[in-house]
Amino acid sequence: MQRGLRRAVRRVLLLKKTSRLDYERRRYAQYNEESFKAKLLSIGSDYDGLLLRHEQHEDSVNEVHQSLLSRGVEVLLRQRETITKDDISSSDVLISAGGDGNFLAAASRVLRPDKLVIGINTDPEKSEGHLCITPTAEHSISSIIDYIMENRLNLIHRQRIHVSINGEGLPVLALNEAFIGDTDPSQVSYFELISDGGEWLKTRNSGMLVYTGTGSTSWAYNINKLSTAAISRLLEIAKSSGAVSFNEDLDTTVEKITALYNSSNVLSGSEDGFMSYIIREQIERGITNPTISQSGICSKLKVRSRSWNNKIIVDGQRLYEFPNGSEATFTLGDQYKLLTASLPI
Repeated sequence: MQRGLRRAVRRVLLLKKTSRLDYERRRYAQYNEESFKAKLLSIGSDYDGLLLRHEQHEDSVNEVHQSLLSRGVEVLLRQRETITKDDISSSDVLISAGGDGNFLAAASRVLRPDKLVIGINTDPEKSEGHLCITPTAEHSISSIIDYIMENRLNLIHRQRIHVSINGEGLPVLALNEAFIGDTDPSQVSYFELISDGGEWLKTRNSGMLVYTGTGSTSWAYNINKLSTAAISRLLEIAKSSGAVSFNEDLDTTVEKITALYNSSNVLSGSEDGFMSYIIREQIERGITNPTISQSGICSKLKVRSRSWNNKIIVDGQRLYEFPNGSEATFTLGDQYKLLTASLPI
């Protein structure tokens, strides 16, 4: 980590998330307010709860906005649907006001490694915000803005994955992950892959995730993790077979091993030169190469589609066609990194 920016902050692009209430209002734009409330109730949504979180979000966005204006900063207030390339290129810093989803949407549009992107979590009660700074009693929104203006944040260079299909680079970079597979979850995905100059291997599965260290705390974490029930069953089998013995009760051992195993799957977001992949629910019969590993770490990966309906989805937001015969290449590089920040320790 390095400390602070070396340039003045004169213009900020403030990217405001669309709240769930705003989304529902757009969806049911033909209703007046009373009919809208009744409609939400009929589909099991809590209007009062949505309104409360919407107002909290709006208050937080307004506080960020006013804090910047009071310090003489020009602010471009946008939502993800209205952001332009010029908005990004003309701003010194991009601030995402929302949760991790809004941060990913903001980051995907920033292709330069020297453009600072900062997330401020506007709904800490409902969003963990791993990629965001969460305001607290100790670190208010106003003090977070002070850290930005006074160059006192810890800068983080997060790895991102560059994806090209048939030699043409996609217009976005993957901060968390790229998913390869059929968009119909009931269908088997079929493709070939080669990592770091090895040999082409065939696999049938439920899709494949190629992810960064940052992404290892997200979707990939939940694919990789084992439950306490699974660990308990394995240890009970091992114990009954006489393969292992324990000096402490089984429940305590299960909790320790589960925590150790799951934490071992979390990688550094700034891990240089490596990405990870995991193949979901691999079918280990028929054409599948028996030597193919379900997961691995590599610096370069190529995947060749063998299904007509395969897609590549970047960070859960952008979908690209990946039909039979297409070849995708996944690479890393300093030029693809994202500059972000955390509060000083």
